Amino acid sequence: MFAPGLLLSIALPALAGLPWMLAAQSRRAPGGWPLAIAYGYVLGLLITIAGMRALHLAHLPLNLFTAVLLPAFAGAIGWWRMRGAAEFARADARQAGATWRAMKRMTRIVCVAAFGLIVLRLTTLGAELLLRPVFPWEAVSAVAAKARVWYELGVLAPFVPPASWLEGLGNFTDTEPGAFALPSLLLVWTAHAIGRWHEGAIGFPWWMLGASLVLALYGHLRRAGGGVAFSLSVAYLFLSLPLVDLHIALTGAPQWIGATGVGLAGCALLRWLEAPSRELLYCFAIGAALAILSMASTWPWFAIFAVAIAIRRWPRFAGKLAVGIPFLTLLALLVLLQTPLTIAGVVLQLQMVRDWGETLESLFLLDNWHLLYGVALLVAIIGRRYVMSPLWLARTWIIGMGLGLLFVWGALSLPGIWYGGLRDFSYAALQFAPLLMLWAATAARAAAFRDQQPAVAPTPAVPA
Repeated sequence: MFAPGLLLSIALPALAGLPWMLAAQSRRAPGGWPLAIAYGYVLGLLITIAGMRALHLAHLPLNLFTAVLLPAFAGAIGWWRMRGAAEFARADARQAGATWRAMKRMTRIVCVAAFGLIVLRLTTLGAELLLRPVFPWEAVSAVAAKARVWYELGVLAPFVPPASWLEGLGNFTDTEPGAFALPSLLLVWTAHAIGRWHEGAIGFPWWMLGASLVLALYGHLRRAGGGVAFSLSVAYLFLSLPLVDLHIALTGAPQWIGATGVGLAGCALLRWLEAPSRELLYCFAIGAALAILSMASTWPWFAIFAVAIAIRRWPRFAGKLAVGIPFLTLLALLVLLQTPLTIAGVVLQLQMVRDWGETLESLFLLDNWHLLYGVALLVAIIGRRYVMSPLWLARTWIIGMGLGLLFVWGALSLPGIWYGGLRDFSYAALQFAPLLMLWAATAARAAAFRDQQPAVAPTPAVPA
């Protein structure tokens, strides 16, 4: 039951979401299948979690039979609507074969090497995840604690704060009783699928989210005009980042789920800002739902994304928004550093982290993590004519504000909300990495191939 159950925990969400993402694609283009698989799997996970929450609201028991009902129904309807998917797959396979035959020998070698490195890295991460018990503090003290209770009882039993538990006001408590339920429910789903609580295997959704983010990055690069070898190489470079591969194997840690959601949403938005489409809006919504439902600290990214959409949608005010928003943000930070603000009895005052300089120094201790920012800086200098053009302004603005957010989370603290330092800086950098990688890769390609950039970005038509 173990191996088939583990396969079921992966295959059912993928099959539930894949047909809907295929149906959202208005045209067949390179990168379509990787994007559909990546976002389709996440969509299927969200459908599965929604079904588990619905069972709780309906006061029905939570087990494997009841948990598969909604994703199986959604998948059946989706595949019925996509009855032509097999023909699409055959046509795309023929096109992929023609592309492979047209490649030069050296290009094929690069493709095989990059693909092999990706498979090897994901395989070793999967083995590490299977053989290692749950150990991250957030998992042991909250996420996995809830999941184990919910799995054993078959219901989503409420958790109360420790003080209330001591007073006899509840049966269960942990360090974060009010935390988001999605990370815990991912563990519960996998445990029900494999038929038992296995400390390693229950974390396979974390591994699959890592694979989905790699697939999405590859698919977006192919859609942006990148070649197979180039896109595979960039996808492997992303997977090789130390904080990325570390968190893929951290079962129960919600930071990777939030980072995957921000990465999926942000990459889709970067592509939408270049070429608006309904499919990319769906991809953005799926990533946003995953991020927002897993960690509260992801909301600043969506504030940044909203302003970037406004910059792209109303080019007449693009310059004012691009300069005015950062100026007002900086002014607000300076005010909060000097004067506390009281809201509903809560005192808010920013403080500088004492050892914030060590946060920047730590970049050079994390293997090749600092190289990502060096490469991005080099691309910005070489391709400055492109990245500052009207068509690129909104995308470059997201990257600039993302760098500012890294500084705020690393150098400043707001007691009760975030505490700054290396820990929060690392979480922000983890969320920022896919966006920075996609932006740097597409900007490098634009500079290398001298893509023609219009003098004024056209006003995008909002898809119906």
